Amino acid sequence: MFSPLLLLLCLPLAAEAQEKAIRLGPILQVEWDEEEDVRLVEFAGPIFSYRQDDGVKKWALRPIFFWGSESAEGRVKASPVFPFISYRRSSVQEKFHFIQLVSYSSNELKGEESARRFQIFPFLISGNTHEAERYFALLPAGGHLKNFMGADEVDLVLPPVFVRTSRHENQVVHLLWPFFSFPSGESMHGWKFWPIASSREFEGKWKRSFFLWPLFVRTETGLDTENPVSASVMFPFYAQSLSPNRVTRSYFSLFFLTRDTGESPFTSWGFPWPLMQVTRGEDRHTTRFFPLFGTRTVGAKHSEYFLWLLYSKIEHMGETQQSSHVRLGAIFYDHLRRRDLQAETEETRTVVWPLFSFNRPAPETYRFSFPAPFESLLPAHDRLVSTYSPFWTLLSVDRRPDQGRRVSFLWKVFDHELKGESRRWNLLGPVLAYQAEGNQEKKFSFLGGFLGYHREGSQKSLRFLFIPLHLGGAESPDPASEPARDVEEG
Repeated sequence: MFSPLLLLLCLPLAAEAQEKAIRLGPILQVEWDEEEDVRLVEFAGPIFSYRQDDGVKKWALRPIFFWGSESAEGRVKASPVFPFISYRRSSVQEKFHFIQLVSYSSNELKGEESARRFQIFPFLISGNTHEAERYFALLPAGGHLKNFMGADEVDLVLPPVFVRTSRHENQVVHLLWPFFSFPSGESMHGWKFWPIASSREFEGKWKRSFFLWPLFVRTETGLDTENPVSASVMFPFYAQSLSPNRVTRSYFSLFFLTRDTGESPFTSWGFPWPLMQVTRGEDRHTTRFFPLFGTRTVGAKHSEYFLWLLYSKIEHMGETQQSSHVRLGAIFYDHLRRRDLQAETEETRTVVWPLFSFNRPAPETYRFSFPAPFESLLPAHDRLVSTYSPFWTLLSVDRRPDQGRRVSFLWKVFDHELKGESRRWNLLGPVLAYQAEGNQEKKFSFLGGFLGYHREGSQKSLRFLFIPLHLGGAESPDPASEPARDVEEG
């Protein structure tokens, strides 16, 4: 039934191949440029895509698989069913995870063995360190672990019945964690019976104690620094934090007073905190009446909001890096600008939900996408958005300095490209196509040359049933015949 249509679509493939491109609209797009080291393959709209650009290769089988590699850096990223399964590899690191339940990691150090870890959460953990020391734990039975949860070594027996952690020359034994713990070693000692009472000390660094936690708590930290801090809490009535440079007091956990006499002195009041706060100092200025409005300035950083989610702005005006982020209605308008004063570069991103997004990573490079239903909802998940955005992007406009501007509508049902003086557009691939090279050459075709018109200089021709018909015009001289004619005249 579809054989005549497939035949008509495949007839222009040979002609397109001579132009280093095969364009069949959303069915198939193939382009390659050996000089620019660019290759592009797209099949079935957004389902399958492959792109190679300046040593960077990416291909996707959406929504199942995504893979990318950088030959210069030796990096590989693969995401089957992203973000549930992810694989990353670089010259010194390798990571794999399956929804954070099954994971594997490997880290290399020069001259040492790779440190590896395999984990099936929360039942199995095994691996080895850079010193080739192996470890293994099978939960809930127990085991022995290395470099785990901030400790050098961890011993487990029917956790939480018995847990022992070691770091440097000190260790902590936990019985029925978190109720009983007993630190010991060269510099640690004490005990904890949570939540009744506790007294622990790391000699020369900190002291911690409590009674009927969290009603009465006392801590001393930074004892080995020039600014030790002593804090005590009688919850919920009173709390204080004292240091040579700062004094903070709170009453009923709502009213706060802070005085800082350090290098950047300031005074801060909270009444009640965090709804109302006023801070004044040399490089600090805060006025907050939540949720009506608030402003905060600390050094080069400034933030402000009005009616909380209605309007917010965050700025950072550093000496080398500057940024500005403005949001309206949390998701309806999102504008981000970054500037690098040393490199003299600027990057902007604008999202008007759910209409469009506009990204300009460089002055001569940008991308416009319509619509944009998730870009402002997931601002910190660029990889997630870039992986799946081809599904909902109906109109896109891309511009790069070396590749010109390209417009795609409905996954290349309509495809337009402008590069220098070259211009072309295709409607349903070869069904209707136009191509021009400045004013010197123009080509129009229907069904890949079933009907067409071609003009190059003063030469003109028509195509009917794929047969060219010359319409006249001065023919260009053949350069190969010029020497022979000169010899004859001689």
